[in-house]
Amino acid sequence: MKLLTILVLTSLAVAQPVEQSPQQLPAVDHSDPVKVLQAVFSAAETGNLSQLPSLCHKKVDSDGDVRSICEMTRDDEDFRDFTKVFAGSTIQGPARIEGDQATVDFTFGPNGPERDEKMNLERHKDKWYLASF
Repeated sequence: MKLLTILVLTSLAVAQPVEQSPQQLPAVDHSDPVKVLQAVFSAAETGNLSQLPSLCHKKVDSDGDVRSICEMTRDDEDFRDFTKVFAGSTIQGPARIEGDQATVDFTFGPNGPERDEKMNLERHKDKWYLASF
């Protein structure tokens, strides 16, 4: 009986799917506000959230919406909404930069790009970070 139990437990352990770590993505190009925002869209499209924490900085006063993006995990109750709303989003023109502030226009929505929005970014030590939208 012990042998049967061991065999069953062993087969169950072998049959369990192995959680794969997400593929390592290249570092975000923080020199360009558009590329920082594109990293959000890429995370939503691929489900690879590894870059999101780097899009915020503790010295940049980010609003709650932006913080929720930077802190997003696959276990987060808003993960599905995040992927639906931001996957397929599009940038609408170049960043408008004034000093250490930038604004990037984009469209997004749960049914594809349907709503116009502005992402505000702030430069800290020559790198751009999400601030508000």
